[in-house]
Amino acid sequence: MSTVDDVAQLSGLQQTSATLPPAHDHPAMFSRELLVPLAETIRGRQSVVDPFAGTGRIHVIADLAGVPQSTGIELEPEWANSALFAGPDRIQIVGDSLEILPTFESGTFDAVLTSPAYANRMADAHEAKDACKSCDGSGVDGASECKVCKGKGLSRRNTYRHRLGRPLSDNNAGGLQWGPDYRDLHRAIWLATADVLAPGGAFIVNCSNHIRQGQLIDVCGWHKDVLVEIGLVPVKVVAVETRRQRHGANGSVRVAGEQIIICRKP
Repeated sequence: MSTVDDVAQLSGLQQTSATLPPAHDHPAMFSRELLVPLAETIRGRQSVVDPFAGTGRIHVIADLAGVPQSTGIELEPEWANSALFAGPDRIQIVGDSLEILPTFESGTFDAVLTSPAYANRMADAHEAKDACKSCDGSGVDGASECKVCKGKGLSRRNTYRHRLGRPLSDNNAGGLQWGPDYRDLHRAIWLATADVLAPGGAFIVNCSNHIRQGQLIDVCGWHKDVLVEIGLVPVKVVAVETRRQRHGANGSVRVAGEQIIICRKP
């Protein structure tokens, strides 16, 4: 199953959006098409951790899967919904995963489920200076504030930096383009996350490749290779067709969907 209808069918809810945590203008949450396939990867587990938790959809996935305990770690407090997920069974921790994960005992969780940044143009950090197309730069739409630019009159980019409205915190992978810094940070986080995963536990990564200057960047392949490199056993890779952004320089040549990489700790 991999459609929005399937989510409603599995959970018994017709209004799936009502079960999702507030977005707080986050640009890259788990797609609804992924909720059921991801839930199936952790069904039967007792605890799951997400080191890139964003707005907390990991807790919705844990609910769908019947996993009793879920822990999310999110660096930016504006996105974390920490008051909504305050525990004891569903908890969002605001902080750097490289600092938070070592506070848990080795083998604390029997599942990891996460979606890292994709190292694409959403990592751009430039300041938009051109006028908002929706309001022609006026900042208003009729008698109301323009919902697109939030009254600023400037165009908005679907990037982590622009959607947050301030520079990203240090070690936020959302600000890293594909390159050595991105790879070094994720290798370090995967090592720290694997340490808190119990033997036999599942390590699931949702990611996507992207097109850069007309060439396919195999981000998913790199993540799979690193997970194997740090000692995890590959189980399978599941392809899921999801809605893709169709704007930007490579809007006409987007990859078709996303991947779910499933590994196991020996």
